[in-house]
Amino acid sequence: MDGRALPPPQGPPFIGIAPPASLLRVRPVGTVTLSPLVIVSVLAQAVLATLVWLLVLASAPRLLGSHPVVITGGSMQPSLSRGDVVIVRSAGSAPLRPGMVITFADPNRPSTLVTHRVRAVGADGQLVTKGDANRQEDGSPVPLAAVRGRVALRVPFIGAPVVWVQHHQWYQLAAAMAALAGLVMIAIAPSREART
Repeated sequence: MDGRALPPPQGPPFIGIAPPASLLRVRPVGTVTLSPLVIVSVLAQAVLATLVWLLVLASAPRLLGSHPVVITGGSMQPSLSRGDVVIVRSAGSAPLRPGMVITFADPNRPSTLVTHRVRAVGADGQLVTKGDANRQEDGSPVPLAAVRGRVALRVPFIGAPVVWVQHHQWYQLAAAMAALAGLVMIAIAPSREART
């Protein structure tokens, strides 16, 4: 090289046949407008996703040998509220200790499940139980054979429709169904608007 500058390039910038003009044209990318409808729709989708996640959380443990139980009374408030779902896992050979929350068949009504806290373990192995909101301990001791398992997880509120049906609270059930339908309509509104 003798230090002289190279001449500027001559001729077309490419060799061969020029591409069609349609390939050179850049199409504008659609922009997302954060309108109030889009914001409300995203919030509705988040609520629906949360409800679906809670349903999965409440029902999936069946695959692992646990089972869900809907809390229908208020005897365990504030720890457990009416409409909560608790995941009950078999206690197995692990000893039950005071303070644990267990689900058991009511000694006086074996077809009814009760979820209460263990207060004491008798010398004969029977359990003394009590609801957190109750003033007195349960009237009958619970034999170990009646214990279905201990509470491993609480899923809030997702069992409320079961409680409403059991107590014939049709207005609450209808309002919840209407609210759910409204959430679905709001969640899909922007996509419906985009198609029109």
